[in-house]
Amino acid sequence: MTSMLLMIRLRKTLILTWLPVLMGAATEANHDTTSLTVMPEAVWAVDPAAPGNDLPQIGYSLFDRLFSVEREGRGMHEVPFPFTELIKAIEARLANEENARARVKQVLIPLGRSLQRHAAAPDYFKYPRVVVAVDSESANPDDPLLKDRLFLGYQEKANLIEVISYNEQYGRFEFQVVRNYGRGTEPKVFYAERAICLSCHQNGGPIFSRAAWSETAANPKIARRLLDEHSVYFGIPVNRSALDPFAIDSSTDRANLLLPYQLLWENGCGDTSNGGRHCRAQALIAALQYRLSSKNHFDNKSSLYQNQFLRVLKGNWAEQWPGGIKIPNPDIPNRNPISQNGRISVDLDPLVLRQPLEIWSVHRAGDVERMIKGIAEAITTLDTHHLDAHLFNHGQRIGVNMRRLHSKCELVNKRFSESKYRVSFDCQTDTWDSNGFAMEGRLYIDNDKVSDGVIDVLRLTEGTVLKRLDFPPTHLRAVDAKWIVALDLYQQPTGLHARLPTGNALHRLELSWPVERVSTKEDATLSVMRDFDPVRDAIKQLVERKQENPFAIGPFQAERTIHALFEQLGIATNKDCCDDAVVPMQLAILDSNHSRAFSENARRSGKTPDMQALHRFCASCHKSSDATFPPNFLLGDSERVTKKLTRCAPRIWYRLNMWRIPEAQRTKSPMPPIIAVQAAEFSVDQWLGSNEFTRLQRYIGTLLKIPSERLLSQDYDTLPACLSDQ
Repeated sequence: MTSMLLMIRLRKTLILTWLPVLMGAATEANHDTTSLTVMPEAVWAVDPAAPGNDLPQIGYSLFDRLFSVEREGRGMHEVPFPFTELIKAIEARLANEENARARVKQVLIPLGRSLQRHAAAPDYFKYPRVVVAVDSESANPDDPLLKDRLFLGYQEKANLIEVISYNEQYGRFEFQVVRNYGRGTEPKVFYAERAICLSCHQNGGPIFSRAAWSETAANPKIARRLLDEHSVYFGIPVNRSALDPFAIDSSTDRANLLLPYQLLWENGCGDTSNGGRHCRAQALIAALQYRLSSKNHFDNKSSLYQNQFLRVLKGNWAEQWPGGIKIPNPDIPNRNPISQNGRISVDLDPLVLRQPLEIWSVHRAGDVERMIKGIAEAITTLDTHHLDAHLFNHGQRIGVNMRRLHSKCELVNKRFSESKYRVSFDCQTDTWDSNGFAMEGRLYIDNDKVSDGVIDVLRLTEGTVLKRLDFPPTHLRAVDAKWIVALDLYQQPTGLHARLPTGNALHRLELSWPVERVSTKEDATLSVMRDFDPVRDAIKQLVERKQENPFAIGPFQAERTIHALFEQLGIATNKDCCDDAVVPMQLAILDSNHSRAFSENARRSGKTPDMQALHRFCASCHKSSDATFPPNFLLGDSERVTKKLTRCAPRIWYRLNMWRIPEAQRTKSPMPPIIAVQAAEFSVDQWLGSNEFTRLQRYIGTLLKIPSERLLSQDYDTLPACLSDQ
């Protein structure tokens, strides 16, 4: 019912959105409907049909950075074992929190939808798959950012870890597997074949189910079955709430946007000849302002932002993506494996092509500014605090220009004891130029000291609004029968100095009130320090660099860019930042358990046309040395492959013929998956009319032991298992 309501709302939204546009176009064409302009199609931010190179062309995965070393001039991985030690090694790099478990989120999935879903059969609940996401920042400023960039899937029975981790230099997630991850074995780390991974991971990154996460121990029935085997599994208590699944879901949602942000940074700003460097420089300035303001605001009104960023981005956007940018969906439908007897119905199959999560448009200001907020997320909290402290202290030390703002305050004292009382204030400005401000708040006084208090809201006449500002305990000064206090202002809850959209800090707030009076009217002053100017100057110099320019076309590399900025500003940095030599590139090895076989390779092998078609569309998944899943019916010599195909023929034929069934009536997802078909540059109609599809149907049909017309009337799961060990 919920899905139906959502579809109705979506259709209604589309009608309300496009009907006026179409009617307007018809009016302009004097009601000649033949002149209606076809709206350009939106473009995928990540195209699952274009998986890219299996091995990174530049850079390396975050997992490589964490768990590789150089021994005697040779690179090698050192992956801690058992899995609890691997998690401890990751946690040791993360910011300390009251609940250490909160730094790494883990869930147990006994009956899932991964490639390893049959590895533990029949002991699914004894050997559940562990899914891990890192959603906390690093504790050490020298460590790379791990938050939303490292995801693991561990299957104990298979001695295997699947890894998805970010490659900042390449601007993409890398897919890897750790094999031989068991007691008494030497783990081996390989890069996986992306075409296989993107069949389900259509966003080019991590995926997770939507709420209520019924495949996990958040499902009471799953939890009870797990508790029959374990109370704790690899340090993970079985009886868990939905908090960890929710956290992993949220982390994958955030990770899903990293690649669209990179698209806007690189292609949205464009190349150097179109002002790309200046566009990216202004984007970074705005992102730093946004980060320093605790993600509240940035200066989107400055002429440089408008001309060098906004104008360039909008122009490139309108040219490259006039129909908008389709954002891939990292959420697969929720599935309750208990109620479905472990089966995966077609509507819950992650192989089915998912519709876009949303479409970003150049015509919506919020979408255009997403890039600013997106790249700001890559700037760590530690770096933000270091920058904030450096700018403020440097500004005070050299005595930068101050702007003084004024307000008239009504102050009321409420005494609690002889030495303790509260001062409430309500301040308004009587000057409507840029030098006025208003605020409301209170101070708590203990003898001659402000012990606590808050500014609930502070408004500047230029339109800026700041809320919930703190100040440290501060001593009062007695002058002419008045108490005077000068407060440094900080943002809740980040502890950063209070700042305007321009990045400049509110330097100090000065208040005064008579010692003896209960209520009074007094002047208040607020000084604004222009301490952000050095950032602009440093970025301007970085833009003009001839070599190692962080604003040249390419992915946004936050670690390198902030390192270069800090060096320019004179902030102490890690000299070994981002050194490629830390991870020898010989570690980038493709997983030999899978063998990509495209049409050209099949032609060269001299195989028959039937086998060429099978290898072209099926070998990526079905020529694996992992026998259990997916079934490796294309692995082996000719005689062995023929025997396997004969056993698998009913299921292969069934899945092939799902292509001829209307989508709404399918009982299983079709094979080969739609992503594989699109990767071969076929549309659905072209595929159905292709010689390859006809050849596959005909050849598999000759291997059937029962009439083909009877197959589709049967329940797929009752057909004979494809291979004997399934």
